[in-house]
Amino acid sequence: MSGPGARVRPRWALVLSLVALLFATGSPAQAAGSGPAATATRTGMSWAVLGQQGGYVHVGADARTNAYTGDTSVDQYLHALCLLVDGQAAPGGIAFDQNNGWARGRVRVTAPVRGDALTSQQQGDALCATSFGAGWRLAEFHDGRYGQNFSVPGGWSFWAAGQLTPGTRFWVAINDQPANPWNSAGELPPPVVGREDDLLVKTRLQELTQPLLGFARDQRFRDVVTAGVARRFDGDDNVLLTDVITAAEQAKIVDTGSAAWQDLKARVAQFENLNGRSYAPQIYIPNYGDGAVPGAQVVMTVFESDPTRTDLPAYQLDANGNLAVRSEPVNEAYAETHEVWVLSPNERIGLNPTELRETREMAEAEESASRSGVGISAVCNPTGLRNNKGLEYLQKFRIPDPRSLEPWTRGKLEMRLFVVGKDGAIIKNAYFGGLKPKTLKNGIYPDMFLTTWDRAVWGDYLAYKWLEVDGGPNIEISLGLSVTILKLINAKIDVKALLNNSDDDAGAGVVMFGESTYITYSTGTVEWNVCSMGGDGGTGDDNLARSALAVASSVFPGYEPGRVNDGSRDTSVGGATSWANADKYGPNGFLPQWVQLDFGTDKTFSKVVLYTSSGYPIRDYDLQTWNGTTWVTVATKNGNTDLMVTHQWTTPLTSRLLRVYGRSGPTHQPQYVRVNELEVYR
Repeated sequence: MSGPGARVRPRWALVLSLVALLFATGSPAQAAGSGPAATATRTGMSWAVLGQQGGYVHVGADARTNAYTGDTSVDQYLHALCLLVDGQAAPGGIAFDQNNGWARGRVRVTAPVRGDALTSQQQGDALCATSFGAGWRLAEFHDGRYGQNFSVPGGWSFWAAGQLTPGTRFWVAINDQPANPWNSAGELPPPVVGREDDLLVKTRLQELTQPLLGFARDQRFRDVVTAGVARRFDGDDNVLLTDVITAAEQAKIVDTGSAAWQDLKARVAQFENLNGRSYAPQIYIPNYGDGAVPGAQVVMTVFESDPTRTDLPAYQLDANGNLAVRSEPVNEAYAETHEVWVLSPNERIGLNPTELRETREMAEAEESASRSGVGISAVCNPTGLRNNKGLEYLQKFRIPDPRSLEPWTRGKLEMRLFVVGKDGAIIKNAYFGGLKPKTLKNGIYPDMFLTTWDRAVWGDYLAYKWLEVDGGPNIEISLGLSVTILKLINAKIDVKALLNNSDDDAGAGVVMFGESTYITYSTGTVEWNVCSMGGDGGTGDDNLARSALAVASSVFPGYEPGRVNDGSRDTSVGGATSWANADKYGPNGFLPQWVQLDFGTDKTFSKVVLYTSSGYPIRDYDLQTWNGTTWVTVATKNGNTDLMVTHQWTTPLTSRLLRVYGRSGPTHQPQYVRVNELEVYR
């Protein structure tokens, strides 16, 4: 830190002396052909915090700075140093000169920005004005002034009003050397498209770090934050800062009249209108309650929307209560075992109430949703073929690399699926919220009904469009289906839907009616499997029982008839897996007893498979069909001990109703007949 009358001199002070002789303006001198060779990637010049005194900060070149060709690759993220020249008086006790001037104003820094986002001095000025208001511009190498009335421009460093975090580096422009991101030698890297207002939001969040960390020194404040996170109001491990403020005031753990508290509230209120849009700032704690252990001090960082930027600067307070940059950045691996408070905008505030409820429910049931097998809601036609008017299900989807869609600081993912049929008709708009990345890697099994695929209505192709949902108002925009896909679904015009224009495109694909349902489809980002069940036609093995209504002559408590066509072949004994008749002393409990399938209309079938309970198999029974007048026995089984029995007919049977007419249970418990599952095939 510079003391009164002192001046920070870099180790290359001899160079500065030479510069002072050659250029009275303080501009860096370079002989023709000298200097380092151009790097493969374009670079930009950076400065650092050199010291602070009272409410003033000394910024300038250090040993890393290269004012001739730039020193930092433009694919790196640094803050942008912004200056507002307001003509304020210089502080006393500082000797200003050519290399150590007074900027006649205030400085602030934006959140880190990639160097190639600075395409000109004018664009840098606009970035600062957007972040902090009219009059702010990107600081320039010669902004330091000295001499009478500070009228002589200098270079290399300057003092300005403001407080910056020690260890911070930032982009600074230079107007007479090719050392800027927009005019240095080298190639530009592939661009990264940022979201609208990202830098502005991150800059405002960055300025919340010090006040929040200050209040977080009080364990009671930390408890308010973690209690809010634990409630998971939207299904994720986060809490809105407005809710933190309300809870802290209600708990009376803060001095609500203090300048520091009022300043925090004012900073949070700014998010109600940033560039004409409202945001809801929050604290997100990755892996809260799932392995992240809190430390003695809170570690805080600001969200990042660039998925390639995985290591982020983090902040803590030093022994004097000043904001300090941690020596080591934080990343997803660190956050798996250490509690990190991530400041970010909430992405779910814009969801409608139904989607918000679905997000919470999916988050609460996520572990069961990620079971390692097909759910019981859908049983695919075993042949892998479809029948016309069959029931089409989304059986499973997974995202091998979730971070290609959303950086780790943005929390759980929300996915949306549009299924589009003939003429561009949107058949299904499905929302999946509150999904942990590690669960998405393994796969989600929603077994979601999509449509009855009637080829006359929907055609032979269904287009699947995947999106990762971000917050904000929805507007009608294109789904972005390719020309090829639009032709396949016979869409004459582009297909549009209500979307947020910042939603991430996860790709599109086409499912063809004639393809096997055993295919795994992929957009390159999302992989998914579909399932077809029932329908008209004759693929040979469609389980008609799954769409039938099951009823029974009597029911033992907990052993519901719906168990016989729930799709589970589990032969375990118990009410969770089978139907059983009532006790013989109960209503209608005496044998024989029956369980029946009602197909709704006449169905033709040639095979029935019966599953019964392990240790308690049904011993004697008949299979019966209804001919419109009476029951007709079509198969009889006596003395059975098998858990699976298959009945087949050379001549197919046709009936609306099929029942198992149980005459006796096992020898050691004959009064109960148990059926775990019935499968009926064409």
